[in-house]
Amino acid sequence: MLHMAADGGEPEAIDPAHLPDVLASLARAKRREFATDAEVEAAFRRFEG
Repeated sequence: MLHMAADGGEPEAIDPAHLPDVLASLARAKRREFATDAEVEAAFRRFEG
């Protein structure tokens, strides 16, 4: 992700089906509504085998 941000190239296209979720996420970030530590930990636990 950091490599993509530092590249300075063209932004990635957003699948139109994902656009509403992306816009909602950006709005939450603008309002500073971020996931709690517990929510982040729970999300990562889903990927543990």
